[in-house]
Amino acid sequence: MKSIQEEINLINVFKLLIKNANQKIIMFDFDGFTKLREKIIQEILESLSTKKELLKDILKPSTFELMAHNFRENTHSNILKYLFLNSQHNFGSILLGNFIEKKIKNSILIESINKKKYTIEREKPVSNGRIDLFIIDHENKFLILIENKLLAKIATKDINEVEAKDQLELYYNYITKKFPSYLKTFILLSYYTITNFHDQYYLFTYLELYEAVRDLIQNDTSLKEYQKLLRNLLYPIKNKAEILNFLNNHDVENKNISISDLYYLKTLTNEYKTKN
Repeated sequence: MKSIQEEINLINVFKLLIKNANQKIIMFDFDGFTKLREKIIQEILESLSTKKELLKDILKPSTFELMAHNFRENTHSNILKYLFLNSQHNFGSILLGNFIEKKIKNSILIESINKKKYTIEREKPVSNGRIDLFIIDHENKFLILIENKLLAKIATKDINEVEAKDQLELYYNYITKKFPSYLKTFILLSYYTITNFHDQYYLFTYLELYEAVRDLIQNDTSLKEYQKLLRNLLYPIKNKAEILNFLNNHDVENKNISISDLYYLKTLTNEYKTKN
């Protein structure tokens, strides 16, 4: 018996055949295609039938999305400051450490983070710019600089009439000069893949951020809302209300429902099953 993914691949082949049939190149069995599509949808529905409450939560937009804050860098940076600090909850150092360890294996840094002595400054002013997130612990002498790039590019700053440097280099030069004895970590957090950037920075993706945030199980409203925002930012699903209505009514003949969206929902529920 074919797997759902194999049948979805077959559907894609049929779509090409339909196109050719419409151009009178070949004959095509439209009834057979429709029955196969309905069969695949029915199989997915059966696998989702016991997970309606979880699906409602997955399909529900976050408060940040309703305010159209999906791609606002300042919104993400402000939320990260709240989540990484321990002042209003007790998981900040856990999340920060888990995030750092996605790319950086430094036991001294992680031990220092776990001491919970650090502070976080947003938009820290430096020469010719502002650092998005500046994490520093003067007692344990470490700092972490995070430059957040959601949609914007790395900016170039004029040094004088004949010289210009990008903001990453300017921030690196400023910090290394001002804090020579500190353990320093420079992070470029980016939604898009960046190939050309300062070699002293670690490149972290929003997917790695999402994985760290997703894996943290805490009863915190802001954390839960941000988990939804990141999930929907990275894995957008269209027509959420229609899909939810579709799942409730089991309308397998609904032509507006994407099999790929349903298959992704099935994958998401399996992922959450291991965490809840």
